[in-house]
Amino acid sequence: MNNDGSPIPIRGADAIARFVNTVGGWLLVFFGGLGLLSAVGHAIERPGALGITLFMGFVWMLLLTVGLVVTPRGRERLARRGTPSEFGTAHRVDERTIRTARSFQCVSCDTDHQQGLERRFTAMFVVAGIRVVTLHENANRYCPTCALTEHSVKTGDSTAPARTREY
Repeated sequence: MNNDGSPIPIRGADAIARFVNTVGGWLLVFFGGLGLLSAVGHAIERPGALGITLFMGFVWMLLLTVGLVVTPRGRERLARRGTPSEFGTAHRVDERTIRTARSFQCVSCDTDHQQGLERRFTAMFVVAGIRVVTLHENANRYCPTCALTEHSVKTGDSTAPARTREY
C-alpha cells in the first residue's frame, strides 16, 4: 500500500495478462478451426455417423468461438457493440485518461500537458450493433482543467457556451 492507502500498481501485469489471453485465444481458434475441418472431413468420409460428427462439429465450433471472445481484440469489439437493432452508420465517443512521456497540447487552452483526457470520435458502419468498418476516427486531448470544465457545462444553461459537434 502507498502512504495514501491506495494499492501499489503492478507494472507490466496488464501487458502479461493481455499477452497470455492473446496466445490462449488464438490457440483455441487454431485448434477449434482444425477440429472443425476434421469434423467436416469425418462427415464426408462416413456419412452414416452424422450424430457424432454434428456433436464434434459443435464442440469445435464452441472452442473456436470461445477463442475469439478470449482474445483482447475480441473482447474490446464485443464491449463496444451497440444494440442489435443498430444498422448503418453510427457515431461513438470514447473517453479515457492519459499519461504520456511526451507532452501534448490541449485543444481548448493550447497549453502543454503530460496527463489529461482523450476523447476519441468514431464514425463506423455497423450491422446488428457490431462494427464492420471504421469510416472516420479522430481524437482530441484535453488538460485536466479543461476536461472538468467541458464536463461541468450544462446543456440547458443559457449562459454556457454553445457546444459544437466534435465528430
